[in-house]
Amino acid sequence: MVFSGAPTAPTVLGLVSIAAFSAVYLAAFASPAVSEGYPLHLRRSGAAGGDLPDSAREEPAPLGLGYLGGLVICTFGTLPAAGLNGPVNFIPFLACFIAAAWPSRRSVPTAISLIVIGTVAALVEKTWGMLVPGFLVIPVVLSMLGTRISVGISDREGHYRRALGVAEERERVARDLHDVLGHTLTALTIRAQLARAQLDSDPDAARAELENIENLTRTALSEMRQTVSGMRVADPAQELAGMTESLHTAGIDVVVVGSPSLLPDARSGLVAWALREAGTNIARHSGAGNVTVELARDRLRITDDGVGIDARRAARPDVGRTTSAPAGQGLPGLASRAEDAGARFVVRDRGAAGAASVTGTVVEVEWPR
Repeated sequence: MVFSGAPTAPTVLGLVSIAAFSAVYLAAFASPAVSEGYPLHLRRSGAAGGDLPDSAREEPAPLGLGYLGGLVICTFGTLPAAGLNGPVNFIPFLACFIAAAWPSRRSVPTAISLIVIGTVAALVEKTWGMLVPGFLVIPVVLSMLGTRISVGISDREGHYRRALGVAEERERVARDLHDVLGHTLTALTIRAQLARAQLDSDPDAARAELENIENLTRTALSEMRQTVSGMRVADPAQELAGMTESLHTAGIDVVVVGSPSLLPDARSGLVAWALREAGTNIARHSGAGNVTVELARDRLRITDDGVGIDARRAARPDVGRTTSAPAGQGLPGLASRAEDAGARFVVRDRGAAGAASVTGTVVEVEWPR
């Protein structure tokens, strides 16, 4: 343009227009018309549009049209000095911004129109070199559409991952609250029944049980806060002590073989939850008088002499069915924890081992050697 032979004023106007075009072009790509909701534009007219919020299905912002108007004005500022060749050279840049800021149902037809305009200008001027900017629109628009598709897919996958994370966290909280509060509420119920039975015959013992109930309530509140915040760490030694105390209160003898210290740290969490859940179920449902807890490096086995899981299933078909009960509750929740930890989880009747006359339930958590 500088060497076009045009007078000074049109040449200066053309150079200023080029500089202004560059500034407006950069500002346009940094504007909300492109930067906000950028990956969503391609999906506005697609089948996935129904899953988007209303704000993501709105038409392009007027700010984007304003920038486009400024670019067009700057483009025609080169017309006095360079003729039609000046504005035609900016066609790929206009197509690139339109492909970025407009929905595809409008950007593609507009890009085709720009190609037609560039071709007509070349025919009018009879300058075949002017066809090049028009046909550069094709790779420019295709590359922009490809970028939008890849960014859109990445954005959608991120959205689904965040939604999945929320669902997993909700499931974790529900499962932990059930396991934590189920045990504590069972212990509270047993102690409340004991206090009521001792109220007339032994007021001092009843008063002591009421103090225990108060302490258990404070413990439950603390555990619930830790569970919701994700800060609670299950301790097998603590759970074993709590299970033993609760069962003794309910009149059930507990024999422990082995020690929680034998467990690797990676397995202690699952064992702690299994102790809590098994202790709760024994106290509430088993009718047992004796319980044996066997702890080893790669196994936990809890055996009682109660009515047995098969008898409980016959009385209540939902008991112990990991496929029918809601996930994250009781035994299904424990089965889910075992699967995540790579362990085998089994709940069976003691008679299943061959001694049909023996009643009771066996709960096993075992890691492959």
